[in-house]
Amino acid sequence: EIAIVSIGFNTIELVVLKDNKALERFVDGEQIGVRRYLELVNDKRRRLFSLGELDIRLRNGSLTDDAELAKWRAQVHGRIESQWGKAAQRFDRVIAVGGGAIILRGALSNLFGSRLVDVDDPVMSVSRGLYKFGLMQASK
Repeated sequence: EIAIVSIGFNTIELVVLKDNKALERFVDGEQIGVRRYLELVNDKRRRLFSLGELDIRLRNGSLTDDAELAKWRAQVHGRIESQWGKAAQRFDRVIAVGGGAIILRGALSNLFGSRLVDVDDPVMSVSRGLYKFGLMQASK
């Protein structure tokens, strides 16, 4: 079983595959992507910035708010725990993709240990995976 945690701008998606098929009981998604972190930061700063401005700061490394990051990390962790629970220990590998996977790399490593796969480019991995999935579906 291979677990995938995709943490994008708007959402996180959780999927577990076995024999290239999703195990329905482990599939979930919620709107707590990176946007949620930026909203927490912006709320703290009295909504003086656009999410675009904060996103630019996040990408260039000038946005640091450990308290709000900890809140968002707890929300993501809580979603993973509520969906997968102790069953997550049975997954052979966990692949984390999306921009949020870069931000939460340490937390995901703590959660999944050596089962977390080191992805070269977590953001582009989403596109590559969708492309490969499309090719696989077209060949059926």
